[in-house]
Amino acid sequence: THVPTWSTCAFNVATSGEFAPPVALDAPIPRQYVAQMMVDVVQDRGFDDAGFVVVSPAQAPEILAPFSDIRTCDVPPEVIATMVANNIMIGNPDGTWNCDGNLNRAELATIISRFGDAVEFYGEGTAVTIPTE
Repeated sequence: THVPTWSTCAFNVATSGEFAPPVALDAPIPRQYVAQMMVDVVQDRGFDDAGFVVVSPAQAPEILAPFSDIRTCDVPPEVIATMVANNIMIGNPDGTWNCDGNLNRAELATIISRFGDAVEFYGEGTAVTIPTE
């Protein structure tokens, strides 16, 4: 099976046991922790050096101004702002970001697709082969 190298990195981040806060592999995962995993992948793979926008703490408030509920998030605001700035996780029409809301399959598929498009655009179009049983 061929998968993009960024997704192998995402799998390693999600299953490493170093992900904070710890989320069981079989548990639902809130939006904010998916954002944290994606930003961890960006920084681990060096996409932030290739044009992928990584938002600083100073830039986050301006990007997150449209969202009324960011203060309820556990992850740093710049994590969510990074996802918003790259048009990967854009929030809800009602002006919320819903940090603690779990993703449904359609939302996760959209996020993965947008993330894949973004990182492929920034030069990570290669794939690796993972043996199947």
